[in-house]
Amino acid sequence: MLGSKFLFASLALGLVGVSALPSTPEQRGFQHCNTPRTRSQWCGNFSISTDSEENWPSTGQIRKYDLVVSAGRLAPDGNETDVLMINGSIPGPTLYADWGDTFVINVFNNMTDNGTSMHWHGIIQANTTTMDGVNGVTECPIPPGATRQYKFVATQHGTTWYHSHYSGQYGEGVLGAMVINGPASANYDEDLGTMTLSDWFYDSIYMEELQAEEPGTAPPPGPSALINGSMHLETANIGKYFKTKPLRTNTTYRLRLINTAVDNGYHVTLDNHKLTVIAADFVPVKTRTVDWLFIGIGQRYDVVFTTGSTPGNFWFRAAVPDTSGTSDPSIPGLCGGNLLSPAGQESKIKAIFHYKGASTTGTPNTTQVSPAPTDCGENIDNFGTPNSNTPYLTKPVSRSGFVFNSSEELDLKSTTGSTTNPDGRIINQWTINDSALTVDWELPTLSYVRNGTSSQLTDSAHTNLNVYRMPEANKYYFWIIQNEFLVPHPIHLHGHDFFILGSGIGRFTADTTSRLNFENPMRRDVTMLPGNGYLVLAIYTNNPGAWLMHCHIAWHISMGLGVQFLERESELHTPEVTAALDTMQNNCVAWEQWYETTEFKKPDSGLRLANRPRPSTPLLKAKKLKV
Repeated sequence: MLGSKFLFASLALGLVGVSALPSTPEQRGFQHCNTPRTRSQWCGNFSISTDSEENWPSTGQIRKYDLVVSAGRLAPDGNETDVLMINGSIPGPTLYADWGDTFVINVFNNMTDNGTSMHWHGIIQANTTTMDGVNGVTECPIPPGATRQYKFVATQHGTTWYHSHYSGQYGEGVLGAMVINGPASANYDEDLGTMTLSDWFYDSIYMEELQAEEPGTAPPPGPSALINGSMHLETANIGKYFKTKPLRTNTTYRLRLINTAVDNGYHVTLDNHKLTVIAADFVPVKTRTVDWLFIGIGQRYDVVFTTGSTPGNFWFRAAVPDTSGTSDPSIPGLCGGNLLSPAGQESKIKAIFHYKGASTTGTPNTTQVSPAPTDCGENIDNFGTPNSNTPYLTKPVSRSGFVFNSSEELDLKSTTGSTTNPDGRIINQWTINDSALTVDWELPTLSYVRNGTSSQLTDSAHTNLNVYRMPEANKYYFWIIQNEFLVPHPIHLHGHDFFILGSGIGRFTADTTSRLNFENPMRRDVTMLPGNGYLVLAIYTNNPGAWLMHCHIAWHISMGLGVQFLERESELHTPEVTAALDTMQNNCVAWEQWYETTEFKKPDSGLRLANRPRPSTPLLKAKKLKV
């Protein structure tokens, strides 16, 4: 198994059009295990060179949080609309811990007509698969009026986020950032905190999904975007730009970037400043310096930058790549679509980086260093492997088990207008090996394990569950994902960081095997699958559980683009796991009692729901828009 252990910030109002929010609330009771000049070190004998999959601190410290999910009305970009919130805000509160602390998080569902859940994105859940927060896989949804407690150890360090895995709720605001303090691969003076990048829709995500799956229509473009839950709309002159706290000159800051979008990848840049990447997802990397940085949905990048010697105000920009002249000129928007970042125009998705002593009136007059790149994926080198993020800690993968003919191939396709939904509509689907993933909220995958009926998971009556078994311990399982469509996909794996052995355009063949990187491949939990291309991944089976792998474009997982890995099932029958599964089953009973009597039934849980018809007249989201 993994390792040897089991186990509100205040609002300071500025001028109209500016939201001056402190980036990092004061952290009290946290360890200070390094200094600005010794960031590679941590308490005890732990450091940036420690393999966090094998060893982590055991602090005994509990970090307890209460999260209340509720419905309300907010105007994050100046347009008031119905939203879903955590603790009354979008995004929800940032959750902090030190490396090795234990999170205890109570999630209360204060909504009246929605279930919910909470997934801790990128947290591998070492030996705690029941805490992963995925409806239909590791749990049943939390019914209205109920509370679910999640408890897990922060075995990794770095930056991530949490979000609902129920329907597309996170696209309406059910999300927040997480910071686990630990060592870093570069020195810096101060941690500036997190910056979330979100697309924003005025209709409910459920209604937007109906459009996305309609044959003959393009996915809906986001009419707006948010940076840390705020945006100023220039044309309407409403809303507020996010603004950093005053920055000191000649100071190096750490910034934690998180793409929390539904359907948009972003290139980001900070005018007149270089960004040096120090971590990709939870994996520290050897530093590289860039002007623009692409962030796929669900990905995180920790960067450092150094302020200049003269006070000033500078634009931070996020742009949806313009792919209209690349993969297929007739189909723009391959990286998503956002009406604030139209093709050929300067992005209007911006925030203000404010120096101490600079003017507090107006907005920056800086210009971007260069046009935003047009690609929507990690850089690919001549051998077809990502070359941009080299892990700081070298972890080679054994070649001995990789034989192309015996490796698992996952063939990803889009089926257009050929599938009938339970309510009789013809819809688009995404399939893997000709099967669109569907789940049952009342009978998650782990219930089959608990009930001793797991053999049904892969029988002919349950092929829609897309379950693949990985029974052997401490073995590399190799997977080839072949994309038959021109759209790239951000592929996210739960329970692990995968090893990215190769990636490229076209079909992977035996002749391509020699190009794979087994020496020190990139590791992360979200990577980009190229359009009309392939990914070659390795998963090391050191974490028993049921783990979802899926596209993080919300429309795509709702239309079936995902698989499940059932890992080392024989080890999921220990007394500790059995007790956790019994608790899960009690939650399922509560969910079933509510769901069978509710009037409003939803279609998916971020996964498509099996054998449940959609409501014939879905509720529309009220809108009050200014243009």
